[in-house]
Amino acid sequence: MTFLKVSRAYYQETGRAGRDGGEGHCLAFYSYKDIEKLEKFMSGKPIAEQEIGFALLNEMVAYAETSMSRRKFILHYFGEKFDSKTGLGADMDDNMRFPKSQHEAMNELGMLIRIILETKEKYKSKEIVKTLVGEKNALILSHKTNENPLFRLWKRLRFKILDGTPKAVIGSRVFQ
Repeated sequence: MTFLKVSRAYYQETGRAGRDGGEGHCLAFYSYKDIEKLEKFMSGKPIAEQEIGFALLNEMVAYAETSMSRRKFILHYFGEKFDSKTGLGADMDDNMRFPKSQHEAMNELGMLIRIILETKEKYKSKEIVKTLVGEKNALILSHKTNENPLFRLWKRLRFKILDGTPKAVIGSRVFQ
């Protein structure tokens, strides 16, 4: 299914859940490993189809990992506006009820961009993370990335990485 089909179906279900005036609960399961599998599946497709597929996957990741109101996010996707502070149901949103902690990540972002440039953009996000935390694999060894001074830098800085992605740094963007 494409993000459009999935998001439209989810949007409809979330709308139905509260139509009778009662409280509705919507639960979406997400694992970054599923995204990696879909990326791998798309690798054999024509370039144009890959570009569209990666854009849709990035939208799915953005929805799952956003720190803004999910209701506002999905309504914006469909061209609707929503006030996440005072709008009807705003206090029901998980991200509004339990805000994610945030911190300034300018230095980490600089390091991330530097390693992407120094590796000539040949790695997917998984290898970038492995490089930054100092985890070797055949690809990293074949390009001698383990000899780069940035190799294992984040582990030395004790930077937290979740689900294999430096979320605090790249937010909803997944580098291909």
